[in-house]
Amino acid sequence: MPFPWGFEVQNGSPICISNSTVAHSGKFSIQITGLNLNDAVLFALPNSEDKPRIKPFVWYRFEAWVKLDNVQGPGLRLMQQFFNESYIWYPEYFFYGRWHTGTSDWIKIVLDARTLDKDNVLGDPVIEFIGVGTV
Repeated sequence: MPFPWGFEVQNGSPICISNSTVAHSGKFSIQITGLNLNDAVLFALPNSEDKPRIKPFVWYRFEAWVKLDNVQGPGLRLMQQFFNESYIWYPEYFFYGRWHTGTSDWIKIVLDARTLDKDNVLGDPVIEFIGVGTV
């Protein structure tokens, strides 16, 4: 798994693999399997010092190659969070991509987001999975 990214299990007991040999390009990828509809996990940058510094009024693009296998429930989506420097413990703004479900070969999913708040200085790109199936 590329440091400093990490899994944050929010609910249930999803199976999270950091060095899956199933990969779109390169040698490895992450793999998440949900066994119950309430399984929920984030793949994100957990520490504030590792989150990228951002500038207001600038568009940021987050892309990920994903492969879905019988994904049910809300599914998988990208999320972008923006944080104020004065309070880095909880994001001030969230931007969400659309949910992806079903079965697919490799597809590239994209989320474009920007903040108009000049106090936002940190961003956090997040992959969110809720449900059953494997991504």
